[in-house]
Amino acid sequence: MNEQIFTLPLSPNATSCFHNPKPILFDQELTKIDAGIKQFLDGRKLGVLTLIYLELGLPLQVALRAAEADLCHL
Repeated sequence: MNEQIFTLPLSPNATSCFHNPKPILFDQELTKIDAGIKQFLDGRKLGVLTLIYLELGLPLQVALRAAEADLCHL
């Protein structure tokens, strides 16, 4: 069975990763990603705690301050 598989020619940029074993992401870029994830998770925790305090009947500003204070102690 003679099948012909159509392939596009690869550009030099596309093949450079095969010749260059250097990782695509550098430590500095990974640190930025880690910091971004941490900020996202901290914001999510703040939101959840604030909602809990609002459900307990606290005013919004008091709920936010309480949630921030609790996050500082985690």
